[in-house]
Amino acid sequence: MWRAAWIGDDALITMRVVDNFVHGDGMRWNLADRVQVSIHPLWMLLVSGAYTILKDPYWSLMGLSLLCVAISVILLTRWANSLGTAILAIALLASSKAVCDYSTSGLENPFTMLLLVIAVHLTTRAARSERAYLGLCIVSGLIVLARFDQSLVVWPFLAAYGYPHRWGRAIRSMLIGFLPLVVWLAFATVYYGSPLPIIAHAKVFALGVDSSILAEQALRYYADSWTRDPISIVAIAFGLLLSIIRRSRLSTCIAIGIVSIFVYCLRVGGDFMSGRFLFTPVVLVALCIARESSITNRRREFVLVGAAAIVGLGLLSRPPTWLSPTDGYRSPNTVRGVVDERAHYYHELGLASSARQPIVARALEPLLQASDSARPLVIVKRAVGYFGVVAGCAAHIVDPLLTDPLLARLPVAQPSKWLPGHGTRRIPRGYLETLTTGENKIEHPSLRRFYDNLELVVRGPVFSKKRFAAMWKLWTDDGDLERYVEEEYRTAPQRTWSIDRFRGRVEVMSRFDPRVLQLDSDGIVVMLGQVKHASRITVCLDVHDTYRVTFENESKSVAAIEVSTVAQVLEGVRPHELAVPAAAMKSGFDSIRIEVLQCDADGIASIGPIELSQ
Repeated sequence: MWRAAWIGDDALITMRVVDNFVHGDGMRWNLADRVQVSIHPLWMLLVSGAYTILKDPYWSLMGLSLLCVAISVILLTRWANSLGTAILAIALLASSKAVCDYSTSGLENPFTMLLLVIAVHLTTRAARSERAYLGLCIVSGLIVLARFDQSLVVWPFLAAYGYPHRWGRAIRSMLIGFLPLVVWLAFATVYYGSPLPIIAHAKVFALGVDSSILAEQALRYYADSWTRDPISIVAIAFGLLLSIIRRSRLSTCIAIGIVSIFVYCLRVGGDFMSGRFLFTPVVLVALCIARESSITNRRREFVLVGAAAIVGLGLLSRPPTWLSPTDGYRSPNTVRGVVDERAHYYHELGLASSARQPIVARALEPLLQASDSARPLVIVKRAVGYFGVVAGCAAHIVDPLLTDPLLARLPVAQPSKWLPGHGTRRIPRGYLETLTTGENKIEHPSLRRFYDNLELVVRGPVFSKKRFAAMWKLWTDDGDLERYVEEEYRTAPQRTWSIDRFRGRVEVMSRFDPRVLQLDSDGIVVMLGQVKHASRITVCLDVHDTYRVTFENESKSVAAIEVSTVAQVLEGVRPHELAVPAAAMKSGFDSIRIEVLQCDADGIASIGPIELSQ
């Protein structure tokens, strides 16, 4: 695990919230909005405590992860049925790529492992002792508070070990155990306006992807794990088989929990992080092995052969955990959106990487605050974790995938191109201007009404009566949002425009000027109406972006140039004079295709008036 230790971008989403919280700016992602972005509130609070002491984002996440895993291994060894079962269990944990990858990463997994070790230990007496069952309920409640969807794992334990007790006392124990979770949900409802994180809307409730596509993607997710991490799949299959053979209360609970996770994956389409959803099942199987009564210290040959088989099968992983590289670790293989996330970030954020980059919270604030506006700079960005931490309070980040309070409530723009965790939403017309100016500039009337209500919930006074009324409407009436989706959102953006749309004075202007059109990655085609032989073209483009300008004749490319719009200012649309390539000038062109290659600064690309000249 030491060789594999790393921090991922998703963990840094939580770290941005932690940084704001510790600095007294509120438990929120963007300072303007009260939005719950994390699905692991207890882990977030633990990281906040570590960050208060250490003042370092990287080591707050890494140190807490290493500590949780160390304690887990010590307790597992101490509470195992024998030294032999402890050896087999630890061999499995060390050989599983899923476990080693997410024993760190900055996510809640190591803390979940620790709580699972404690919970399984409590099951030894939970069926006979009401006090032990109360302890199991308390730990189960903490597991769910550490990550909401882990309720799929704990419910079989609560039911099976609560059954022998009188139902009244069992229910009382569950109520006491889940009191911290109830308190958090009540707090979240009042503070954020919803008990559930915005990511739940983005990934489940508002996704808008057919269930058959989700199930098919989940099967790809399992197939990817079989290719990269066969030991984990084999271990899970062994755990299910063991539950059938042993038929003990513990093995049955573990089997039901594993099946529940697999069914949940079918419902949500798996994940983009290879192996992440296999972490808990493999840990449960290891704990089941550690409790196996048929393996004693006298059966040393069996233990040695079993451990060797586990390690040998683990060597088939790509890469094997025992031989995980610390430099030059790259994995280009992606199976329809499923990626080896550790390989993607290890070079910059791996613990043993020689090229590890420091994470300096709010490092970009002085640069971003150079804007003329006193308001935070509105930035559109997809990979928001690392940037969010270093950007600090000077940036209001619009994430079209997960964290924006409005966009996350919209379905994905193109369900056929959906990838797990990367369901991109289209940004409604006027939304960026709304965030920049603080005035509701959204063009569609239904969505404008919906946003008025949403803004009151996430930005209004917490205990305002109007806000509580707006919260109720947000929960019970989404008619305005549905009307916008049906009337405008589902309509594909216009890609072909007449040159008349871009006539006007070529000058410096705001990106929200009516003459300016915002572009997405697919770009637009400007029809000139007739063949032109101009030698120069002046076009207003957003600053700090890279564009490809292609000159076409009868929809065929004649010549193309790339334009990098470097400027001293952070935002705005400025004229750029371009020389038309000789080939295009000679043969003529009747249309100009403009595509966005890269948005370097704020993620927003725009085009304004165009002028052709000889």
